[in-house]
Amino acid sequence: MGCCTADSCQCTSRFIIILLNVVLWAVAGVLFYIAAWAITSYEEFHLVSVRYVVIPAVVFIIIGVFVFITSIIGCCGVFQSNKCLLAMFFTFVLVIFALEIVSGSLAYHYRDLLTNGTRTEIEKAQSDYLTNPSVMNAIQSNAGCCGFMEYTDWSDTPWGMKNPGMVPDTCCKKDLKADSNCTGSIKLDINKIYKEGCSPTIEDLFKDNLAVIAGVAIGFAVIMFLAMVSACILIFRKEDIPYTDIYSGPSYSR
Repeated sequence: MGCCTADSCQCTSRFIIILLNVVLWAVAGVLFYIAAWAITSYEEFHLVSVRYVVIPAVVFIIIGVFVFITSIIGCCGVFQSNKCLLAMFFTFVLVIFALEIVSGSLAYHYRDLLTNGTRTEIEKAQSDYLTNPSVMNAIQSNAGCCGFMEYTDWSDTPWGMKNPGMVPDTCCKKDLKADSNCTGSIKLDINKIYKEGCSPTIEDLFKDNLAVIAGVAIGFAVIMFLAMVSACILIFRKEDIPYTDIYSGPSYSR
């Protein structure tokens, strides 16, 4: 394309945009993966409070779609040296940059809401276990935990009072659940059941993943910033200025 001989800055900008577009495709895949994980977790744990993870994830899906389209426009703009496409690329990147800030902010903001909401729902699910065991069973089975804060919390519930010294069979460790010897007896099966409570287990799980979402958003924002700077350099590059040479006819300045 002859960009290096004309303007090394433009050449570098073209290279950066192409490289960033390749990175954008990979990042789009990561965004879709994180979003899929959050939505799947929502279905597994049956907790309304998990929406505080799903909301940033949905934003990530929107960003992922924008990223894929934007990367194609960016590549076309660079290879065709088309300022219109580069301007569209810059606009899309700016929108994605703003969405990334929103998503990262939501992930950070919902950390405390997620903690409080999760605790309330798990405590209620354990209290209502006698009449509605499905929610707590799903939580214990999928998270690998037992009880609200720890396995001994079952003794203070209506179910525990009817089944003294016992915990539900969903407290049995996954690799031992099929073992007929794991009856849920605290006295006999203490080494075969999960001892950590579901509230701290799930809180740590989702807070860690929200931290990952926030980290990805920050890192992605840096990439977006570099892409915008590179696009600006190419959009506002100086065009060749025509002039007339009285000896050799029309020519162009370099």
